[in-house]
Amino acid sequence: MRRVLSIVFLVATQAAAQGPVGAPFQINESISGSVSFPDVASQPDGSFVVVWSSDQDGDGAAVRARRFSRNGSALSGEFGVNEETLGDQFRPRVATDGRGDFVVVWSGQDGDGTGVSARLFAADGTALGPEFQVNAETAGSQQHPAVSRSASGAILVSWFDHTSDSVAAATFDAAGSPMLAEFVVSTTGLYPGTSDLACGIRSDGDFVVAWVAAHEVGGSPTTDIFQKRYSAGGVPLSGDFQLSDPGPNGWYFSYNPDLGVDEHDNFLVVWHTQLNLAWGQVRGRRTDASGMTGPIRELSDASEGHEFSMAPGGEFVVQWFDYFAYGIESSRFDALGNEVDSFPVPEPYGLGAQSHLSRDSTEFVTAHRPGGPEPGLIGQRFGSRLFADGFESGDTAEWSETVP
Repeated sequence: MRRVLSIVFLVATQAAAQGPVGAPFQINESISGSVSFPDVASQPDGSFVVVWSSDQDGDGAAVRARRFSRNGSALSGEFGVNEETLGDQFRPRVATDGRGDFVVVWSGQDGDGTGVSARLFAADGTALGPEFQVNAETAGSQQHPAVSRSASGAILVSWFDHTSDSVAAATFDAAGSPMLAEFVVSTTGLYPGTSDLACGIRSDGDFVVAWVAAHEVGGSPTTDIFQKRYSAGGVPLSGDFQLSDPGPNGWYFSYNPDLGVDEHDNFLVVWHTQLNLAWGQVRGRRTDASGMTGPIRELSDASEGHEFSMAPGGEFVVQWFDYFAYGIESSRFDALGNEVDSFPVPEPYGLGAQSHLSRDSTEFVTAHRPGGPEPGLIGQRFGSRLFADGFESGDTAEWSETVP
C-alpha cells in the first residue's frame, strides 16, 4: 500500500517587538455581584497577584484576590482579603516586596465614616495576620489609599482625609508594625473629593507622595500634579513641588497621577493633562536618585485616560485610549523616557491596571473590567512575540495564511 504524507506549511509574517501574548484569561471565579477597582502587582519570579472589589460578603463590597503564574494560569482560587464585613470595603491596592510577600490596602470602616485598612500576605497567599487599621485619625472620612513597598518589605501608605481636605501618610515595617505614625503631607490646594493619589518608597526608605491639587493660574481655576519627597525618618526633602504645566492662563487640567520607583531609586510620576474639551495627553516627569527632577516628557498622542507600569530596571509602559484612532495604544519607553516602540492594542482588550513581569519592560500584564453585561475581570499578558502574527502561539486566528 502506498502511503501519502501530507505536509502543512505555515506562513508567518515578519518579526514584531510587542503585542498580546496568549489568550485573555478570567481573573475572578465568582460571577455574583459586580466587580470593580482591579489592581495588580508582580512577584520576583514573574507570578502576580490581582485584587479587586466585589459585592459578595453579605453586606456591601468586599476585597478579593487571586494569584497567577507568569503565563497567566491560576495559582489559587479567589480568596477574601478583608475580615470586617460591615459596610463597603472597596478600592483595594496591592504592592509586593523582594520576596514576593504582598500587602493589600483598601477603603474600609473605622467606626466613624470610612477608614483605611491593610493586611499582609506571604508570597503564596497565606495571610500573615489579621487586617489592621492604617489611619490614626478616625473622625470623618479617610479613603482612597495608595501603597508602595520596598524590596526589604518597608510599606508606605498614603490617603486622602476628606474631612480636613488633606493628604496623609504613614510607614510600616515588613511585619506591619508602625514606623512613622500618621502625618499630614499637604493641605495646599487639595481638590475637594478627589481620589487622585500615588506614592513610592525607595530601597533606602526615602519616599515620595504625588497628588492632584486645585489652584488658580491667571485668575482661572485649574488642577495640577504636585509631589513631596521625604527621608526615611519623615524629614521633608522638598516642599510641595509642582510637576505639571497649567498651560496658558491655567487652561490645562492635570489629574490621575501614577508613580513608579526603579531598583536604582529613581522615580517617575505619570499623569494625564487635559488640553481641551475633547482630549489630552499623557505626560511624565522623572526624579533621579539624587533628587534632581527632569523636564516634562510627552508620552502619548491625543488621549483619553491611561495606565502605567514601571519595570525594576526603570523602563516603563504606558497604554492609553487614542482619541483620534479610537482605540488603545501601547508605548514602551527606556528609563530616560525615550520611546522604544509602540503598537495598537487590538479589541477586545481594554485599559486596565498594569504590572511588569520581567526586570525590563518587555513583559507585562493588565487586568481590566470589560464592557457589556457580564460581570468579571479579564487579564491579558503582553510581551515580545517572535512573529508579528503570533505564529509561535499556535493561534491560527492571527496567522496570515496556512497552506495545506
